[in-house]
Amino acid sequence: MITALGAQPVRVLIVEDNRDICGNIATYLEKHNYVLDFAYDGISAMHLALSNKYDVIVLDLMLPRMDGLSFCHRLRADADVETPVLMLTARDAAGGITTKRIWPGPGYRSTAVRAQWLVVFIARR
Repeated sequence: MITALGAQPVRVLIVEDNRDICGNIATYLEKHNYVLDFAYDGISAMHLALSNKYDVIVLDLMLPRMDGLSFCHRLRADADVETPVLMLTARDAAGGITTKRIWPGPGYRSTAVRAQWLVVFIARR
C-alpha cells in the first residue's frame, strides 16, 4: 500500500448486507488505497467496530440482526466509540445514494450522492 511517509492508511468499515452494493463501494474506495473491512449484519459490525480502530464507518440503515440506527446508538452511547459514521439510507431516483453523515457530535447532514462521492466524504472526516 502506498502512503505518504509516516502516514497511516485510511481504515474503513463497510457495513452493508447487499454484497453487490459492497462491491460497488469497494470498487471506488480501493482505487484510493483505503483499507477496507466488511460486515454484512449489525452484530458482526459491532464486533469489528469494537475490535478495530477505523477512521470512518460506512453503514447501511436496514441491516439484519441489528439495524443501522441501533448500531449507531450502541456504538455511541454504550461503547463510547466516536468514529465518524456515513450512513447509507436509500437510493435516489438518479441512481445516487442518500447519505447521512453522523459525526461524534449531535445531528447529521443528509444529502444525495453518487457512489464516487463517498471518497470525498471520507476524506473530509
